[in-house]
Amino acid sequence: NIGVLRALCQSQLDLQNFAEAEQTVSRVLALKPDDLPSLNLRAQLRAQNNDAAGALVDARAAYAQRPQDANALTYVCTLLLQQGEIAQAKELLEAALKNMPDSDAHWQLRFGFETAIGGDSQEILEAWLQKLPESALALEAHAVYLESIGQLEEAAAAADKALSISENLALAQFVKLRQETRENPTQALARAEQLAKSANS
Repeated sequence: NIGVLRALCQSQLDLQNFAEAEQTVSRVLALKPDDLPSLNLRAQLRAQNNDAAGALVDARAAYAQRPQDANALTYVCTLLLQQGEIAQAKELLEAALKNMPDSDAHWQLRFGFETAIGGDSQEILEAWLQKLPESALALEAHAVYLESIGQLEEAAAAADKALSISENLALAQFVKLRQETRENPTQALARAEQLAKSANS
């Protein structure tokens, strides 16, 4: 009975009996191999138990069911990176971008991946901006990148453009905050106070 097994698994999770929970969710998957929540849960439990290979099998199976889900792709790539499989992760990301070239989430993931491995993130960023020139996320990433290489005026301009599209961009807001701290502390204080009012943490 899958319902009973799910309830048992939840109880084991509540008690932090993770090894037992993994066994129970495996019983669910034996009955229903394509059960997405169970695949995701077992992947997390396996990763927690240092079974990266097993976690990757489940994460790949979950991603195969939802190939447009950037979060599922992120998890697969994270596990691949942990195992040193950089080429496989890059291949997956490139294939996803080819299928969804207008997806900001996939571009952001591709850019973040290239940054993480010390690759040519500028090339990815330029391709992102060329494909989606009015993307607030791309402009925000551009602002952060420009600031990191010392082009502060250009960074502030890119942040302004991003924030004109959406004010809900924390990284762009902080690029502006740092600029104002240097140039206009009173204005910086006003921005910081406004950000504090809307902050979740």
